Amino acid sequence: MGLVKTGVGRLEYNYEQFTRGKGYTGKRHAGNLRLAAANWLVDGKFSLLDSRDQTAQGTFSRPSLKIDKTFEKLGGWTLQSGYLGERSERRTAQQDSLLPTSFQFDRYTVGLAAPGNTNYAFNISANQRTDLL
Repeated sequence: MGLVKTGVGRLEYNYEQFTRGKGYTGKRHAGNLRLAAANWLVDGKFSLLDSRDQTAQGTFSRPSLKIDKTFEKLGGWTLQSGYLGERSERRTAQQDSLLPTSFQFDRYTVGLAAPGNTNYAFNISANQRTDLL
């Protein structure tokens, strides 16, 4: 399901349910947002999965956000920023203990892109990633 406005952007949402016999169930929520106006570009996504099987239960999430601003008065250079995260938390069904396969990271990006053409593209960026769990 989604909403679209021409010249502005779109917003989408999706829900899925998974079953594998009596041993596994999962519910996934996902969404996308894309806005483009006045030399700004905002692109966001998220995915959330809750799952359960006979030995474990868990959640997995993956949000991301990208924001770009193009400066036409500076020749079309673009300032870029972004975030990407993942978190996978698995726990035993009986003891509620965190399993060693669980992980989490957050990555932040900032960059600068030159206006490109068919012969070249130039961009420079820096990333910061933090691993957790």
